[in-house]
Amino acid sequence: NINRQPKSVAYGIFDHAAFTRTADDPRYKFSPILEAAPGYAWTPDNLREGFAKGKIVSAPDFTALAKKCGIDAATLVATMNEYNQDARAGRDRHFLKDPRSLVPVETPPFYAMERRAAERAVSFVGLHIDADARVYSEHGTYVQGLFAAGEAASGIVNYYVATGNSIASCVIFGRAAGRNAAAERLHA
Repeated sequence: NINRQPKSVAYGIFDHAAFTRTADDPRYKFSPILEAAPGYAWTPDNLREGFAKGKIVSAPDFTALAKKCGIDAATLVATMNEYNQDARAGRDRHFLKDPRSLVPVETPPFYAMERRAAERAVSFVGLHIDADARVYSEHGTYVQGLFAAGEAASGIVNYYVATGNSIASCVIFGRAAGRNAAAERLHA
């Protein structure tokens, strides 16, 4: 949770390769609605502008970057090492991010951009659900008795992202999850 971080700030960490990526690189593909939304489009032009305005800081290594951001250096180095291992292996062990979008952060210099909760409307991560809020397993079946909604679920974001989806997902899928969990319990 970003609001639990010191000063309610998290950081987006990336490397110099982000400034030179091409628009057709599938690892950076976003839907057109996201590319146009402020705060979402990490295009090379936007990154250069953010850097020029001082909204992005850089350093030659993760330890120096951590110091500039007020982050514990050992934690950032360990986190980035683990993330890079996952990116090279094509499997995000913590958040199960789509392997096609895993991009190693290895080319110095390294950069950090502040992110605040108020800038985020949707997290884009969570358990994959169907229209009944049932959670899919890794095998394409459902996890018996497990339902998810809101920011804990990612189903709706795979298809359409617009203002209010985060709230709608909480209300609509929360209701579906509750109704279906109760029905399953009654029939158990």
